[in-house]
Amino acid sequence: SELIAEGRHAAHSDAGPKIVSFLNLSHFSHHTDSVVHVDEPLFKPMPPVIHFVDFEGLQTSDATLSLRNQDSVARRVKVLPPDSSFFEVLPGRGRKSSSGGDKVAPGMEVSYIIRFKPDVTVDNYSYDLVVITERERFTVPVRATGGSAVLELPDTVPFGAVPVRYESSKTILVRNIGEKATKFLLKTTPPFSTSLLDGYLEVGGSMQVDVLFRPERAEKYEREMVVIYGDGIEVSVLLSGSAENIDVAFSTSKVSMSDTFIALSTQTSIVIHNRSDVPVDFSWRAFPTIEEEIGQKLKLQLQLKHEENDEAAALKDMRADDDEFSDSSESVSDTSEEEPEAAFLKRTEDQLLGPLQRRYRNIAKAIMEDPMFFYDEIFAVEPLSGRIWAKSKTAITITFTPKAALNYQCIAFCSIVGQADRMQLFLKGQGIGPKAAFSYDELDVGDIFVESVHCYEVDLINQGDIAVNFQLVSNASPFGSKFNFSPSHGRLEVGGQCTVTVEFCPDLLGEFHETFYWDLVGSTSSIPL
Repeated sequence: SELIAEGRHAAHSDAGPKIVSFLNLSHFSHHTDSVVHVDEPLFKPMPPVIHFVDFEGLQTSDATLSLRNQDSVARRVKVLPPDSSFFEVLPGRGRKSSSGGDKVAPGMEVSYIIRFKPDVTVDNYSYDLVVITERERFTVPVRATGGSAVLELPDTVPFGAVPVRYESSKTILVRNIGEKATKFLLKTTPPFSTSLLDGYLEVGGSMQVDVLFRPERAEKYEREMVVIYGDGIEVSVLLSGSAENIDVAFSTSKVSMSDTFIALSTQTSIVIHNRSDVPVDFSWRAFPTIEEEIGQKLKLQLQLKHEENDEAAALKDMRADDDEFSDSSESVSDTSEEEPEAAFLKRTEDQLLGPLQRRYRNIAKAIMEDPMFFYDEIFAVEPLSGRIWAKSKTAITITFTPKAALNYQCIAFCSIVGQADRMQLFLKGQGIGPKAAFSYDELDVGDIFVESVHCYEVDLINQGDIAVNFQLVSNASPFGSKFNFSPSHGRLEVGGQCTVTVEFCPDLLGEFHETFYWDLVGSTSSIPL
């Protein structure tokens, strides 16, 4: 594949010849002008880098180095003997060695035999031959690669179209087809990842690696997986895929609960349909987006930090107050004989604040790990999380438990695999308070005498499905204060009733019309009499 060729090229690449110093051309020749640019050596080495590949230990290998005179006049050249026991420079075929160097006609070349004598196979050898001309001194790299590692990988890993927020995987085979064992590293960027980050392969060995793709938005993705192995060799594998929303829906997105008495519960259910070909996980959340969840957690973390600082300051103040009533100077002086005062104070502070810091650290960890599931005091959703298999459905139970005779509304957000945005479920319900009524709501007492006592009876009846706690509301009007009710408060069980005695003793003359109200605990309205 292209990756194998790229890896081999990376293993064998080098910079080529390099000029290391310049000489005075007039010291060696009366031809002081040259047609060769000063950035290039007078003699062109061929090849520019000498490679020994796939050599055997304790076996001799030869390579030919040719030096061509690029100038318009004859020039001298000399290759210095290597100071390495692994390399040796010999005259080319049909030539004898010359300690003074070789004089080469323009356009002609002189050849040398570079002999390589390795002691082991698996190591890499490197040496720079030094070549001296009349104008400069330059080097020719000699590189010996003994059994380099070459990893075989696919050029591309296409995932095609997958559900959004659904984790898909593809298994690729990584094989070492080189001649040397190697470690390797895998680097990816989201939404792609791998089942392992590094590994080790012997010669001829192979390993399966799972490439994972979990897109968060419905769009196309292209990333590169970088594989690093051997002596810093890097190759890239193209990862591609696209994400789309799948067919997942509620049976209804709005739920109106039946009117429910306070302290009682009403239940209903909806159905989540998964019409796709993959199983999906769902969970009910309190916030519409993951960004708002993170923002809420950060807000709680900040609040928690303020509380920790306040509590730590309070502990320090308490410690300072205690020190004012103790012989602190004597204590510190005795301790300073064993340890410095600063160290003693630091140790004391650690003992004081250590447990506090650990407690708040655990609370902070719990906040960050909190999945932020849906929670409401009035509405409950069950189950809070689960899995829906392909071409299947699941029932969700909603429970409504009002605490007062009010109109309640709420939104639950369903985070579900296959949908980029969280689905909304609107919840609505009406709480009903206790219901009670008098056997008659108006009493005509007629004409009565002043300072005479009159008694009447009326029944208070519980007409609802929950117990009623009733309480008379005081009436401070001139005639209202002359009425007395017994009992003025109490409790009626479901289906129960009680007789209320009304006693009236007026001490004023005139007509009157009084209305008395009775409060029912948990209800927003009163019953009149």
